[in-house]
Amino acid sequence: MKLTAFETEIDPVILERGLDYFKRDKIIDVQKEDDRHYTFTVEGTKPYTVTVTFAEDRNTITHTHCDCPYDKGPFCKHQAATFYHLSVSLGLKGVGVNDTNLRLSLSRLYKNELIELLVEMAVKYPSEQEYLLMKHAKYRLYPDLRYLKMTFVEKIEFYLNGREDLNSYTLMDVTDDLAQVVDIAREIDELVLFFNTQLFFYTEVLMIKEYTQDQFGSIDALLTYILLEMQQRLDQNPFISPVKKANIIITLELTLDHKLYDKYIQKSVQLIAAFKDYLEEELPRRKYIALIKKKMDICKQRGDHVNFNEFEQLKQYVERWYEG
Repeated sequence: MKLTAFETEIDPVILERGLDYFKRDKIIDVQKEDDRHYTFTVEGTKPYTVTVTFAEDRNTITHTHCDCPYDKGPFCKHQAATFYHLSVSLGLKGVGVNDTNLRLSLSRLYKNELIELLVEMAVKYPSEQEYLLMKHAKYRLYPDLRYLKMTFVEKIEFYLNGREDLNSYTLMDVTDDLAQVVDIAREIDELVLFFNTQLFFYTEVLMIKEYTQDQFGSIDALLTYILLEMQQRLDQNPFISPVKKANIIITLELTLDHKLYDKYIQKSVQLIAAFKDYLEEELPRRKYIALIKKKMDICKQRGDHVNFNEFEQLKQYVERWYEG
């Protein structure tokens, strides 16, 4: 396949998703072994590795491989993204724009002219409307948070669309789309609202387990991604007030009251464990231990010795580390 003609060789849907990945900078690492051999890391709900090998002409692709599970065609969206990257970096295709010139031109416009331009672009490219609204809105007030959560739910409903089951390939697409919304939620400055939103996302993603076997682990990968987002925010804010941290634990407790966590008790363990290293103050620590005891009682009533022991180990860890 010629790199200059790859768009004619790939399914249009895969091509569109690959272009979206390229434009959203999902290619997070590029290793050039020589002029003919490239290795890419492409970020989805987890990183995938794509290799591309050229012939001597540096245009004919003699071999390419991605370690994602997609097998419905010769190329996946991760490979398509790398083809776009190579086309631009090798000077074969101008997918992007001249950022400097564009910024200069836009800086000369009045505010009302910029608004009209954005509206015109959104009408011309309907698929970009949601991105514009979500990417550049400041999710700090309740109505904005409500919109963000609504968008998350609508994406799930769009893919489910009355189906009783999701195949594993569709599931990869929906989790990738949901991860994009999770990324945008980083804009939430207020900590309790941030955790409220991320815990909402976590629960909604967990609900998808009711409709799929998750053959490729896409759901679990996204759940882990959300957990890491919360832990990263805690790491970035080492001086959270005890009251605010206690409110975050209360939000966690309210989340875990959802009946879904009685079925997926192991997810309760993982969620609670994510906060175990951030309990220096007595107030949030006391609420945290009370939450663990509450879950231990549920496990005891159900005869769930495995998860009971995991909660017990968490409790002992916190008591020894902070109070011992």
